[in-house]
Amino acid sequence: MIPYERKKVILNKLNEQDIVILDELQNVLSGVSVSTIRRDLKDLEKAGHVTLLPGGAAKLFSRSTDVPITKRTTLNRNEKKEIALLAVKEVKLGETIYVDSGSTGEELLLELAKKKITLITSVTNFKIPLQDVEAQVYSLGGFVNFTNNSLKGDLTVQNIDYFNFDRAFIGANGVDSKFGYTTPDLSEALKKRKVIEKSQEVYFVCDSSKFHEVYMSSIAPLSDSVLITDERDEAIEKNLKQLIC
Repeated sequence: MIPYERKKVILNKLNEQDIVILDELQNVLSGVSVSTIRRDLKDLEKAGHVTLLPGGAAKLFSRSTDVPITKRTTLNRNEKKEIALLAVKEVKLGETIYVDSGSTGEELLLELAKKKITLITSVTNFKIPLQDVEAQVYSLGGFVNFTNNSLKGDLTVQNIDYFNFDRAFIGANGVDSKFGYTTPDLSEALKKRKVIEKSQEVYFVCDSSKFHEVYMSSIAPLSDSVLITDERDEAIEKNLKQLIC
């Protein structure tokens, strides 16, 4: 049985019950070693599908709970840097740009701060070296969500009305051909929707680990935006306005 098939069996088992222990998975995956199952579970955890528990057990990752930014920044980091560099090429000098919170947004902010533009962001964790800053940078303000270094809530949404964006770069937890862009946080979804309303051009910046994932709150259909990512996917690409890869 190839890794893809094993992981599919594991996820199907987790869909049947809340928590599965290694012994149960061994019974389902006949002839597969415990070390191989552990490796598959670690891969699934890295991809954000499951949460590993003490004692050799696992449960499905909740679609209504976000992964902490401290964990997300270590996942697919090279892909996120690649996406940020592709996004920067879309920006022209003098433009007003929105950069969304999230691990890819933080990478993008580092690059865009070097350009003579106006930046508005809901990122709270600024790691930009002072000597590199050429942009004018505005923070939206609002409730600080320390889980993902993000500003959100009513005040944040109200403050978006002060700006008109030439381009917006928005993150999402899920990218699906049917359900579009989704996130586990309703407040984040409402913020992103408001940004879309105020933007001339909308780009979603999502690495391919988000493909075919669906979370609780809808942001926008795929057809409303350009997707900047690291891999092509036929089912997703045919529904997009444009793909940059």
